[in-house]
Amino acid sequence: RVRMVALTGDIATDRDAQRLAPYVPVRQLTTGGACHLELPLVQRGWNELIQDNVEFLFIENIGNLVCPASHDLGEHLRAVVLSVTEGDDKPGKYPKAFRTSQLTVISKLDLLPHVPFSVERAVEDARNVQPEMTFFPLCAISGEGMDDWCDFLMNKRDALLQERTED
Repeated sequence: RVRMVALTGDIATDRDAQRLAPYVPVRQLTTGGACHLELPLVQRGWNELIQDNVEFLFIENIGNLVCPASHDLGEHLRAVVLSVTEGDDKPGKYPKAFRTSQLTVISKLDLLPHVPFSVERAVEDARNVQPEMTFFPLCAISGEGMDDWCDFLMNKRDALLQERTED
C-alpha cells in the first residue's frame, strides 16, 4: 500500500539486506567494526536509494542494545525490537535503549510456548524505564499484531504530514 525503503546496518555482512531485497528497496550500511550507525553513513545509503514518493524509511541500526541508543540518526520515531528469545528482562538490563525509544516491538510471539518470556513482565520492566512506551507484540508468521503495527505507522505518518502542512 505504501512506498518504503530500508537501510540495514551491520558490522561486516549484507545478509539483512539480502533477506529484505525481495520485498523492499534496501541498501546495506556496513560499518567495518563500529557498533552503531552514524549519520554520514545513513546519508550515503539514503542517497543510493530510489527516493521518489518514499513514505517510510526504515533504518535498522547495528543489532545490540547498547551502542545505538546513544546515536541520533534523525529518525522521527525510534523503536526497539525485543524478541521473546532474548528474555523479558532486557529493558532493565539495557535501559538506555528503551529510554531513548518511543515504542517496543515484541517479536516472535509464536515462540512463547517454548521460551521463558512474559510479555507482561517485559512491558512492566520497560515502563519502569520509559513510562510513555507503546508496545506492539507481533508474530510475522501468523500475522498477529501486524494490523495494529501498520495502522500505528500510518497514523504517525499522517500526523507528521499534517504537522508539515500546518508549518
